[in-house]
Amino acid sequence: MNARNSSTAGNRPSLDLHGVALDRVEARLEQFLHTARVSRQRQVEVITGRGASNQTGLPVLRKKVESWLTRNKDRIGLVQKQVTNQGGALLIDLAPPS
Repeated sequence: MNARNSSTAGNRPSLDLHGVALDRVEARLEQFLHTARVSRQRQVEVITGRGASNQTGLPVLRKKVESWLTRNKDRIGLVQKQVTNQGGALLIDLAPPS
C-alpha cells in the first residue's frame, strides 16, 4: 500500500502512512512537508495509525515520524506538533517559508 495525500476538513493537507514500509516513511514525510511548506500550508496532518495492527501493538510509525520531526524541526519550519485522533495522527504546524 502506498502513502496517500488528501485534504481533510478545512482544506488541511493530509498524508496517510498506513502500510508504508518503515524504510520509506522518512522520504515520504520529507517530500510531503516540503510540498506543504512551499505551498504555504500552515498546518498539515500526518496519519500514522495507533499501532494496533502490528505485532507489538505499539505506534511504530508515529515514533519514527516524531523522531524525524525532532531531528529536522529547524529545516522544515516545525512550529509545533500535537497527537490527535486517539494517537493515530499528528497535527503539524509549520512556519511560513522565509
